[in-house]
Amino acid sequence: LSLAGADLTPRTQFFSEVLATSSASPTGVEIGAAAEVAGGEISGTIGLRRLFVSTFAGSLGVTYDNSGAVQVRPGFTLRLH
Repeated sequence: LSLAGADLTPRTQFFSEVLATSSASPTGVEIGAAAEVAGGEISGTIGLRRLFVSTFAGSLGVTYDNSGAVQVRPGFTLRLH
């Protein structure tokens, strides 16, 4: 796992992450389960987070994995205190 973040402006942050998992079986061969369970997987994410007001931030990230899947991941953070 590797996580990096950088403040681009006082209200905007860049982030990235690499995540790897090992295989569920010693040989890495599919054993009647989904390929994601049987084999190892690695994925990477990059994105931006923007603080709109002191209690609300939005983010948008893109993830790509070794099977060629691309996911767009929107999100938000709401502070209630």
